[in-house]
Amino acid sequence: MASHIAFLSLAFLSSFVSSIPLSTPGSIIDTRENVQVDSRFNYPLDKRQNKAFPLRVLPLGASITYGVASSDGNGYRKALRDQLRFEGWEVNMVGNEQGGTMRDNDVSGYPGFRVDEIIKKAEMVVGRQPNLIAINAGTNDATQNKTGFEVETTGKRMDQMLDLLYEKIPGVTILLSTVLQAKSDDTTRRAKVINPQYRDIVERRRKQNQRIVLAEMFESDKPWLSKNDLSDGVHPTDDGYKKMAAIWWNAFQEADKAGMLQPPNKATTVNRCENNKATKLDANKITIPGNFYEPVQSVQSTEVSKNEGREAVWAKDGEAFYIYKLVNNNYADGARVDIKTNCWAKDVRWLDVNGDGLDDFVCLSSGRTLNIQLNKGGEYPPKFEDVGKCTVPHGGDDGEIVDPKLPKKP
Repeated sequence: MASHIAFLSLAFLSSFVSSIPLSTPGSIIDTRENVQVDSRFNYPLDKRQNKAFPLRVLPLGASITYGVASSDGNGYRKALRDQLRFEGWEVNMVGNEQGGTMRDNDVSGYPGFRVDEIIKKAEMVVGRQPNLIAINAGTNDATQNKTGFEVETTGKRMDQMLDLLYEKIPGVTILLSTVLQAKSDDTTRRAKVINPQYRDIVERRRKQNQRIVLAEMFESDKPWLSKNDLSDGVHPTDDGYKKMAAIWWNAFQEADKAGMLQPPNKATTVNRCENNKATKLDANKITIPGNFYEPVQSVQSTEVSKNEGREAVWAKDGEAFYIYKLVNNNYADGARVDIKTNCWAKDVRWLDVNGDGLDDFVCLSSGRTLNIQLNKGGEYPPKFEDVGKCTVPHGGDDGEIVDPKLPKKP
């Protein structure tokens, strides 16, 4: 095996290198010149500097919140996030799940869930202490109309969820969406029973000086976001999701003008490392790059050996990990790395978690927990030690600021 992978040339790896960027989160490597280049986008800071605090945004709801039926899985979230950032806000999306191709893809959207079920999920995410929550929930109440959860009482369940959120997240601003029109006449009829309850909730709570704004998605019998904007009878098309983003944006502007927004509270999520070895790690000292969670390829460029420059590490699903030195622009001295894990290549990341100058092996699991094996250095290839799991803070990315060109509601 060793002879098979030893002295691997650049030509042998070209099938990977020509189509796969050898990159670590936050940087790329130009193998032709062996020059490391910063991959952060450049963007204007003037607008962002005008905002006194960042937004920690929780998209909360069911499948529409998750982005089902959108071509990129982002639904309305990326367009809304882009609009907020284009207007100068620093944004970090939060949630218990991840979905879509966007970098900052945290979300609490649960396909098929009614309002009563979403309440239980809301209890699990309040520790993130968002200062802005966008709620779209009730479509499944309308489609299912289940005994004990009839549409006539959906407003009561929404009130319960709002009570929970305001109690657990002091000062939070909530944008509450009405239920979208559906192609099914029965679902649309039930949505018309739910929506007046939501409108009454917002009106009553505004009179109580609570920070809440209605995001009206079904304003008439011929709504702007109509049946023609649905892909499958329930979920919007890409253009429909952009309309949703525009409605959210209008609601956000109303909240901003009313002075409802305030800085986020300190998150109460516990950042910790559950070490099973003598080596101790402090989760609060682990710095996660903004694009750490974006998709990666099976071949990544890392620095796992001292005085060896950068290496290419190939993660082969279900088999092993292979490392190759980059010598004079050729990949050589191939070796198998003894990393014992069932981690899929898509979940592998390389990050120096303890500040010793060597990249460590990280496998992502649900909830973005990091399963860490520390790089112990030494002989080539280096040895790795399993030190357990860490839950670490995650901030929003600082990718390119773009104008999403949201459609204008007539």
